[in-house]
Amino acid sequence: MLDGNNESFSTPRRRQYISELLKERKSLSVEELRVMFKVSSMTIRRDLLKLEAEGRLHRTHGGAEQVRTKEYEPSYHVRIKESQGEKEAIAKKACELVKEGDVIIVDVGSTLLSFVHSLSQMNQITVLTNWIPNVLELAKNPKIRTVLLGGTLRNAELSLIGGMTRDLLRSFNADKAFIGIGGLSSDRGITDFNMDEVEVKKAMIETAKEIIVLADHTKIERVAPIGVCALGAVSKLIVDDGIDEKLLNLLRSQGMNVIIAKTQEQTH
Repeated sequence: MLDGNNESFSTPRRRQYISELLKERKSLSVEELRVMFKVSSMTIRRDLLKLEAEGRLHRTHGGAEQVRTKEYEPSYHVRIKESQGEKEAIAKKACELVKEGDVIIVDVGSTLLSFVHSLSQMNQITVLTNWIPNVLELAKNPKIRTVLLGGTLRNAELSLIGGMTRDLLRSFNADKAFIGIGGLSSDRGITDFNMDEVEVKKAMIETAKEIIVLADHTKIERVAPIGVCALGAVSKLIVDDGIDEKLLNLLRSQGMNVIIAKTQEQTH
C-alpha cells in the first residue's frame, strides 16, 4: 500500500509500483495515478511511455492496461524471462531435428533464441534469420554459417522486415524453418501479432521444405489477431509437457505431428 508521503516516491520506485499494480488490475487511468502519487498528469504520461517502451504495459487513451491482450504482446525483453524452463526443453528437442549440412531458417521469438543458443555446439549448418538477437548468439560459433536477412529494422523487436527480407528468403532453398507464433488454434490455425512479421513468416513457410513450430503450452488454443497459415502447413509442432491432454489429443486427431518436450523438472 502507498503511505501518506507519496511525494517521496522516486521516479524508478513510482514506475515499479505502477507496473506491479497492473499485475493486479486490468487497467489504470492517468487521473487515478496522478492523484495516487500527487504528481502531474504529464509526469504520469512520461512514466507510462517509459514502461511501455520496456514492454511492461500497453498505453491506452487516458491510461494503461496489462500487456497481455489479444492485440498486444510485450517486447522480447519481457517474453524471454517467461517460461524459461519450458523454452529450454523445447529448444533442445528442436535441435534433435537439425542435421549436419542443413540449411535452416530461424524466426523471431524468445523460444527461437533459446533454440539458437542450443545450436551452439553444432557444426556445418547454415542458419538464415531476420532477427539480430539470433545473429549475436550465432556469432559465438564460427562453424555455423549465419546469413542475416536484410530489410527494414523494426526497432521494438530488433527484427528485419519488408519486401527485401521476403525477397532474400525466397532466393534460398531451406531444409527446415523453425517458426515462432503468437497462438495456435485448432480452428483458426497459426496466428501472430504484427502484420509485417507475419508477411516474413509466410515467406519462410514458402521457402522451407519442412515447417516446425516451436511454442510453449500457453500458446495453444490462443488466437492472435493476424492469421499466418493453416495447421495443415505445419510439419511438426514442438510443445512442452504443460499442454492440456485434451488439447493435445484434439490436435493429433486433426493430423498434427506433435512432439512433446519434457521439462527439466520432470526428467530428473
